[in-house]
Amino acid sequence: MYKIRRSGLQRQIRIDEEIIRNMEKEDVLKKQLLQISGDRTRKDSALAVQKAISEEEYLRQSSEYLSHKYNYEAFRNEMLSRQAQIYKNRQELEQLDLEEQENKDRLLAELLVRKNELTNAIRVWKEKYVQYAPVCGELEFLGFWRENGFVQNGQELFSIIPSKNKMVGEVMIPSYGVGKIKVGQTANVKIENYPYDEYGLMKGKVQSISRLSHKMQTADGKSANAYRVIISFPYGAHTNFGKELMLDFESVGNVEIITKPKRLIERLFDNLKAKTEK
Repeated sequence: MYKIRRSGLQRQIRIDEEIIRNMEKEDVLKKQLLQISGDRTRKDSALAVQKAISEEEYLRQSSEYLSHKYNYEAFRNEMLSRQAQIYKNRQELEQLDLEEQENKDRLLAELLVRKNELTNAIRVWKEKYVQYAPVCGELEFLGFWRENGFVQNGQELFSIIPSKNKMVGEVMIPSYGVGKIKVGQTANVKIENYPYDEYGLMKGKVQSISRLSHKMQTADGKSANAYRVIISFPYGAHTNFGKELMLDFESVGNVEIITKPKRLIERLFDNLKAKTEK
C-alpha cells in the first residue's frame, strides 16, 4: 500500500514539475505580450486625447490590453496552483514515509513481543517434556519399560552412549610413584572384560599428568594422594594381538607404564632374577 501511494505521488510531482518548467517559458512570452499591449494602450490614450484616433479604436485597444492582463493573471494563478500542489504532494510524501516507519516500528515491536512469548512457551514446554544430555550419542534404556508405566522420583531411566570420539584412558597414580612418569611414555593397558591370553593388550601413550593431587580411596580402604594421568591410544581399541575391543565408558582395566625402556637381554635377566628369588 505504501509503495503504491509513494509511486503515485512521485509520478504526479514529476508531471507537475515538467508542467511548471513549460509554464515558466510561456510566462516570459505572455509577459512580453502584456507589456507590448500596455505600451500600445498608453500611446493610444495619448492619441485619443489629441483626437488623432477615434474613441472606438482606443476602447478596442484598451479592451485588448485588459483581456491580456486578465489571461496573464489567470495563467499566473494556475502556475501558483501547480507549485502549491507540488509542495502539498511533497509534504504528503514525507508524511507517508513517517507513517510507514512508524508502522514498521510498531510491527517490529509486536513481533519482538510475540517472539519472546513463543520463546518462553517453548522453554516451558522443554522444561516439562524434553530431557537434555551434556553430550551427543545414542539413548539406552536402563531396564524394561512399557508405555504409561510408573516412574519413581529420582529413578534412572536411561543413559546416553556418546558417539565415537577420540578414545582416552584415565589412570589414578599414587603420589609415591608418579615422579617416574613422563609425557610420551608407553602404557600397556589390559582390559578386565577381555582376558589377556586371548585378546592381548592395548598400546597407549602418556598424554598428560595432573599438576595437583587429590584424595582417593585405596583397595584396603585407606586414603592416599593420587595424580590423574591421561592415556591416549594411537591405535584406537586394537590390541597387540590384532583384535579390536568393543569398549564403553564403563570399561576398566590395569595399566603398566614403561618408565625405562630395557633391552631384551635385560628383560631376560630380570625374569631369571625374579624366578630365582621365588
